[in-house]
Amino acid sequence: MHLQRADNHTWRKAKSGLASTVAFFSALLVIAPLGLVFFHLLVNGASSVNWNFFTKLPTPVGVPGGGMVNAIVGSLELLASPPRSEFRSAFWVEFILQSMARRG
Repeated sequence: MHLQRADNHTWRKAKSGLASTVAFFSALLVIAPLGLVFFHLLVNGASSVNWNFFTKLPTPVGVPGGGMVNAIVGSLELLASPPRSEFRSAFWVEFILQSMARRG
């Protein structure tokens, strides 16, 4: 009986190690292209980044120059305000808990 448990434990550890290895290499396979794209952007796009890039409005298509101020401001607005769905969820959770407390 004890030998069977030891074999089962060894088999489970081997399966766990195999699953962890497959998960690691799968994640690496997915993340590597993203890293290559990021590296390419850093190498080839670093010369285009200057103060105007962060402070100017975007220009029409085909016109050189322009900036990303709209995207930066929009991202900061999203980070500064919590999602409305969180308030809605918190309201319903509080409502349900208070209703249950009144009954109990």
